[in-house]
Amino acid sequence: MAFRRKNPLPKSTILFYAGQGLLPAPKKTSRNMAYYDVDDVGMGRMFFEELRLGIRAEELAYYAELGEKIVDREMALHNKITSALPYPEDAATTTQMVKNARMCRAYVIDRLFQHRVAAMKNLKDQPQPHAEEREPWLD
Repeated sequence: MAFRRKNPLPKSTILFYAGQGLLPAPKKTSRNMAYYDVDDVGMGRMFFEELRLGIRAEELAYYAELGEKIVDREMALHNKITSALPYPEDAATTTQMVKNARMCRAYVIDRLFQHRVAAMKNLKDQPQPHAEEREPWLD
């Protein structure tokens, strides 16, 4: 009996999104097999839905572009904090920093989005671009 995937993704779609930096290269499991983990498959399905809505990969490339900048800044902080630590402390601190970075990314982006939507009069309004004003909690 053959099993079909629900929402199959064509190989060309996967390769295109990987080429845009939005999906990682698959992990090689043997000479002729490649493996994507659960998170990668979930992202692939999300991209498939975005394609169905008419959103192109180029329109989502900003995630990879801005993600690179965020990770560069996170790595600079990591290096500053862990450069003089012995290995066991470095490993523990790195693990905690990874958890904190994940939480911070999700929290900040979600809050920014919520504030933009809340400022709209209705869902058809064009959200106003972010004004360059400092938040008092950043000082």
